[in-house]
Parts: sequence; C-alpha cells; structure tokens
Amino acid sequence: MKKYVIGVDVDDVTLDLVGILLEVYNAEWKDNLEMESIIDWDISKFVKPECGKIVFNYFEDPNLYWAINPVENAVAGIKFLKLLGHRIVFITHSSLGASGAKYKKLKELGILDDANDYIEAKDKTLVKFDFLIDDKPKTLLDYKLGVPIVFTRPWNKDIDHKPRVNSWLEIVDLFRMMAEKE
Repeated sequence: MKKYVIGVDVDDVTLDLVGILLEVYNAEWKDNLEMESIIDWDISKFVKPECGKIVFNYFEDPNLYWAINPVENAVAGIKFLKLLGHRIVFITHSSLGASGAKYKKLKELGILDDANDYIEAKDKTLVKFDFLIDDKPKTLLDYKLGVPIVFTRPWNKDIDHKPRVNSWLEIVDLFRMMAEKE
C-alpha cells in the first residue's frame, strides 16, 4: 500500500474553531449566530454590525484553544490514517497572538507526535503534500502541488471541486478505498 504525506488544516478541519468562536461571540454580543449561517470566508459579514471586524480579535486570543474541541471523529480519523502508515502533517495559518496554541492543543489530544509534523504558514499553497485537506476556498482552488480535498463547511459549499468530504468518516473511507485499489 502506498504511503502518503497528508497535509491537514487545523482550524475547522481538525479543531472546531468556529464552534468555540461562536460560543464566545454569542455570549459577549448576546447573539445566536450559528455556523450554518456563515456562508462566506469573511465571518465579519455575519456578526452584529456593531461587532463587525472586532470579531477578528478573537483569533488573537491563545486562550481560545484551551477550550476548543476537536472536529467530530478527527482524533480517531487521524490515528487511523497514521495506522495505515500515512504521515499526517498539520498545516495552519496562525495569528501572532495564537501562535503555538494550536500546536499545544494537538499535542494534548495525542495526535501530534513530532514537531516536524506541524507547520504554521500563511500561504499553504507553497507546501507540497500528496493530499491537502482544507476548508478555505482560496487555498483549495489555488493548491497545485498535490490533490486538494475539500472539507465541507458552509463557507465552501459553492466550490465545485472534488474530492469533497463532509466528515472525518468520509476521509477515512476515501483513503481506505484508495488502499483497496492498490
């Protein structure tokens, strides 16, 4: 079976950033914004007008990652892909304020074993992987160094791109099927 190097985005593919961000935002701004309503990458378009761009300040807070939960089945899915022999490299864009917080959370969850498997990069399209699993529309459309896999989120549903997965269970199935074809 062929072994792949799989780049995995952290925010909203591995860790539920928008989920925890909405908890904090909704409590502070007395709103009830839900993830399904955020249909564009620019979250400031969906918060209360008086909040606007202030919402981006939340991304600077490393404490956000102390309480963050993994995306459903992400931990088990990543462990399974590693058992198949694939190398998982986490790649993320991080604000200066939160730099290193994601690394610590991935270590705490037991899915990051080696510091060499963690990259902070603003432009992920410059890093070569066999596959890149991401949710950001621009990254997915611009990635040419391997196969981009769309991890479905409300803000990328309008991208007509395959492969597309809706969950970590589908990611595991995709790589299991590829292994069976070899």
